[in-house]
Amino acid sequence: EEETKQFTPFIFNILQTTLECLTTNQEDLLKRQLEMLIELVSVEPVLFRKHFNDLYILAGKIVEKKDYDEEKIREQGFEVLISLIEEKPAWIEKDDAKMQQLFEVIYKYALEFDTEPDPKWAIPEGNNFDDVESFPEEKLTQGQGLIDRLIECIGLGKTTSILSKLIQGLLGSEDWKYKYVGIYSLTCLTEYEEDMSSVEMTFPLIFSFTQSQNEKLRYAAVHFINKLSDNYNPQFQKKNIENVIPLLMELVTKETILRIQCEIVEAITSFIQFTTSEKIMPYAMKIYDLLFTMFTKDIPTILTKSILDCVLELSTTIEEQCQPIAAKAFELVLTFFSKNFEQKANRSLYGVLIECLTTIGPYTKETYYTIVPKILNCIIELVSGDDK
Repeated sequence: EEETKQFTPFIFNILQTTLECLTTNQEDLLKRQLEMLIELVSVEPVLFRKHFNDLYILAGKIVEKKDYDEEKIREQGFEVLISLIEEKPAWIEKDDAKMQQLFEVIYKYALEFDTEPDPKWAIPEGNNFDDVESFPEEKLTQGQGLIDRLIECIGLGKTTSILSKLIQGLLGSEDWKYKYVGIYSLTCLTEYEEDMSSVEMTFPLIFSFTQSQNEKLRYAAVHFINKLSDNYNPQFQKKNIENVIPLLMELVTKETILRIQCEIVEAITSFIQFTTSEKIMPYAMKIYDLLFTMFTKDIPTILTKSILDCVLELSTTIEEQCQPIAAKAFELVLTFFSKNFEQKANRSLYGVLIECLTTIGPYTKETYYTIVPKILNCIIELVSGDDK
């Protein structure tokens, strides 16, 4: 460490040179300077002890500038500062003003995405919604990634009050983009915050956004509900079933955008996964009706897969109590499977279709036992590859 300290006087000169590259628009030199600084803070962070404030101000200037030929420079500006904080969190963790200013700059950066949704956003590609990126806005996810890193190195306890205040401000804005970023950030925060009561006061407001005219805001609100089921189970289910399930059922009947339809069905599935048969049973038959009404329409494979996953989860949860719907459900799923297997179509659905048949089938025994040999033959063909 003593040997390292002899290089400390040079740090100010390096920072000064970097600032000159910024002010004179020498982007190639600026990139090289930032690459060197990123390497230096990861190897010898102690060199920056006396110049943390200088680096903090410099990084802010680099990030605030938006007219670079290469956007990567702004990312480097964030990286050099966040990397240093990760190495030496004590240098900022007691300075609430600096932390708040840094979070504000990150949120400002995260808000830099197009107002009009990409047409591809509404119609996700692929056959499995689990493979679809939840929030494709690059700067939004980059910004949240920086916030996650700060939470992990500084600690949730020292950042919660600042983040909560900023998120409340975003949610209370008139601009849908601010609300969208606030919902996403709060959703990510639930990955760290174990106490549901700390975010519970936001539920009514965010749930109300499911009725928004803005499709991205509706999507973000439903995604938030989906993640609450995962992150706060089974407490969330126990306290909110009377509000959440009817809400999701209402939404799925009137939503027209494919991405949001898939997210709603996924949210129902997540909720069911962590609840009990007793709790979900009052809603079960209506859920089946809604799902199979959608299932029998000409819908994309990606939505069909989400619906079948939900049918499977519900049937697994309520077991023999699915008997009133079992015969109808089994017939619908079997007809769909038989047609697609014969045509060698929708191969990505075969697995979940077979799971649905073997889960629901035992509750409609007469039909099921006559079909079992056919199902077994299909499975053998699939395993052997003879279906190709």
